[in-house]
Amino acid sequence: MINRHIMKVIYITMLLLLCNVVILAQQRRFGLEDSSKTGRATTEINPRRYLPTEYNRRFGLKPGESQLETVEEKIEEKIDKKSITENKKSFLKTAQFLLEKGDLENAIFNYQKAINAREKLDLAHFGLGYSLIKLSRFDEAINSFKEVVKIFPENAKAYLNLGVAFYSIGEIDQAIESYKKAVALSKDSLPDAEFNLAFALFHQGDLPNSINHYQIATKQRKIYPAAFNNLGLAYEAIGDFENANANFQLAIKQKQGNYSLAHYNLGRSYFNQGKFFPEAVTQLQIALEQQKNFPEALLILGNIYLLYENKGAIGSVEKAKTYYQKAILLKKDYLLAHQNLAIAYTKLEEKKEALAHYREAFNLDVNSPFLLENLLFTITGTGSFFIRDEFSRDEVLDNLKLDKEKMQDSKEVIKTLLEKYEDLPDESKNMSDIHYCLAKVYIFLGNYNKAVDELQETLELSKSEDKEAANLLSLIYRLIL
Repeated sequence: MINRHIMKVIYITMLLLLCNVVILAQQRRFGLEDSSKTGRATTEINPRRYLPTEYNRRFGLKPGESQLETVEEKIEEKIDKKSITENKKSFLKTAQFLLEKGDLENAIFNYQKAINAREKLDLAHFGLGYSLIKLSRFDEAINSFKEVVKIFPENAKAYLNLGVAFYSIGEIDQAIESYKKAVALSKDSLPDAEFNLAFALFHQGDLPNSINHYQIATKQRKIYPAAFNNLGLAYEAIGDFENANANFQLAIKQKQGNYSLAHYNLGRSYFNQGKFFPEAVTQLQIALEQQKNFPEALLILGNIYLLYENKGAIGSVEKAKTYYQKAILLKKDYLLAHQNLAIAYTKLEEKKEALAHYREAFNLDVNSPFLLENLLFTITGTGSFFIRDEFSRDEVLDNLKLDKEKMQDSKEVIKTLLEKYEDLPDESKNMSDIHYCLAKVYIFLGNYNKAVDELQETLELSKSEDKEAANLLSLIYRLIL
């Protein structure tokens, strides 16, 4: 037994984000000029146009959870789950034991029993909320941590976890307020609160304050590679590549070189500075060596070689194509890889394959003027492409949604582009995938009559063999009849 006033500290750092992701997407645009010598389009980078359009920022790590308060007495490891569950003297101790063993559902059951029995209510509600967060039951967790702060208004760790729960349901403003209270109430340093506050502020675009709180977190916890990595992202977002690179490098050093995410971010940062060889390529290849399933790193490598064609590198577009294909093998629904692979096929004059990947891309997202504009450039053989990449590793957090005003702006741009499409001669639109892609755009805009026309053209050109187009047409008929 140990003194009842001693607390057990459990530090939890969440894993790297591994599933789809308020990613940032950046667009890289370069000009295409007709070459009278070759009879095909060639490309040159225009420095004035080689600028990022940034939205959907995201990090490589989840917000961290707080330290978990222990119960009055330590449960000895020799007590098995069955015997402790049967111990009715302390539901709280039972719940704590089950939580430590990872049996969250039974832990929740016993925390609720402890609350009903009015056993140390602040600890019982805290443990219940913590267990609910682990099961992604965030609304219930919010209620639990609110109970904690009613009983113990100065519990900084409760506010920290309350912030995590708010952030997880998209209530960013309330998350920030909770994190700020955790920081203010913490008598000792609480770097996780500083980290999470910086994380949320970055999400809202408050980059100066985000940087400030990441810096505080790294002062409070000297070895904090996740914070240095994210601090690098914040510096990169304001265009301070020198500090961005320095922080990515420090994150890598603190993880003794084994930090694939930071290697990726450093490589992507070099890419954004135009430092392709050897800087960007070296870091991205290290990231791939450390993490085999890393489609985003493959995407950036593809982008490097696609852009490097402008320097006259023989076979660079073929290399780009190979990297994009590898990325799609790892992540079949990888929108950016499909779009950029379509560009590569276009530059290789393989129009049929290009259109097939545009089709895959339009099935994944039609709310992208860049995607539609790229398709038009492929159809006409002239114009300038947008090569897109991501700001950092994503996959658990959902993409940040465009607000209504931005969504309307996007629709207006798409409508303008559609006017250009409709003015094209019919002979330039003689492939079924072109009409299928435009049908998807018309559906997005709610113009079902136009969508029907495009799908009928798709079926005619495919000799009624396009089952996907037939199913989509049937669905539209059911909607409008």
